[in-house]
Amino acid sequence: MAKTKKENKVFVLDTSVIIYEHNSILNFDEHDIGIPITVLEELDNFKKGNDTKNFEAREFIRLIDKLAKDQMLHNWNPLNGKGKGRFKVLMDTGSNGSLDANRIFNEDKADHRILNSALLLQKEEKGKKVILVSKDVNLRLKAKALGLQAEDYTTGKIQKDRKS
Repeated sequence: MAKTKKENKVFVLDTSVIIYEHNSILNFDEHDIGIPITVLEELDNFKKGNDTKNFEAREFIRLIDKLAKDQMLHNWNPLNGKGKGRFKVLMDTGSNGSLDANRIFNEDKADHRILNSALLLQKEEKGKKVILVSKDVNLRLKAKALGLQAEDYTTGKIQKDRKS
């Protein structure tokens, strides 16, 4: 029996996933992970304090630093472990042609910059399925309105937010 090739996916993580579980980046098997630069900005705001979200933000920042070693983050970098995917930080370069979340939703805010990062990645990674992963229901709805697949994250696994 012939082996079926698994579909190549790139998961784009929202801040809500990281402050829910800082090592979530390691839970996507062989798939690639995109981290919008806006997420790093938001984590910088969360790192001070003694709440769980503050701890998760600090630990994620340390984990990314450890995984990146001396590599540049705008390029794909391997995740730890054989069979794991890669990760990189996604830039928000603004408009992605007709799909610009800031323009469509008439407001420049972090969620819209995260959407733009995912949309730009979707345009760049033609052979892969790009999926936004977020604990934020409204962000997932906005992603789907823009034609971007979106899923919820639960500890160690993702939950499809749409019918396949």
